Amino acid sequence: MKLLPSVISTFLFANPKTTWYIDGNNLMGHKGTPRDREVIAEKLRPVQDASSNLDVILVWDGRQGQAEVTVEKENEQVSMESMPSGSMFQVVSLAEGMSTDDYILDQLEEMKSSEMGKHAASSVQVVTADRALRRKVLATKPVVRGVVNPVVFWRRYRPRLTGMKSDYANEPKEPID
Repeated sequence: MKLLPSVISTFLFANPKTTWYIDGNNLMGHKGTPRDREVIAEKLRPVQDASSNLDVILVWDGRQGQAEVTVEKENEQVSMESMPSGSMFQVVSLAEGMSTDDYILDQLEEMKSSEMGKHAASSVQVVTADRALRRKVLATKPVVRGVVNPVVFWRRYRPRLTGMKSDYANEPKEPID
């Protein structure tokens, strides 16, 4: 019976894995963000080194002439027995005619309907300025923790997620003798 409180505290106070779905086209179309897909991806890549409990999935609408969905994964550590221990950065380029909104909603529905999605200690954040997508995403509230505006994400969240900002720990930089 002594094991029960520790199991409960592990589930209640564990640092959950956070997954960010980013609508790349919405992000690219705002003031202060780069206007190039590759530049945005390069600026988000340091996320995989800065945090061990973070997945970032950058999704782009299909381009004219792109026949298939391409997925570029980096630093993926998957174990069948446990949740991934490392962070992952993934760029998804959809096929021509496919919408980022539909892809994100499909992924969220899969998470919601899967048995793991009901019990996993994880949260999802979506970055978009699309009002219709925002409304639909918030309807999956048990899965999605929130929706973030692209400008707010780029200015406030990206520096923290990529390790450019301090964790604000009140510790001296050098040991005091």
